[in-house]
This record gives sequence, structure tokens and C-alpha cells, in this order.
Amino acid sequence: MQRYGKFLKWMFNLGFLLFKMRELTQNEHKITNFIHFNA
Repeated sequence: MQRYGKFLKWMFNLGFLLFKMRELTQNEHKITNFIHFNA
């Protein structure tokens, strides 16, 4: 059961990341800031 919860959390994080990436692609200025921040 704990492993299943871990999987759900991973899926949620992945979905959130994809949502954020799609949001960032709508604003190229945000993309460059995002890349510089994580580089």
C-alpha cells in the first residue's frame, strides 16, 4: 500500500511538471528564466 502511495505521488508530480512546462511554453521569457535558474 505504501508503494502504491509512492507511485501516485510520482504520477502527480509528473503531471504537475508537465502542466508547468506547458504553462512555460506559453511565455518564452519564463522559459529562459527557468533554464537559467535550473542550470
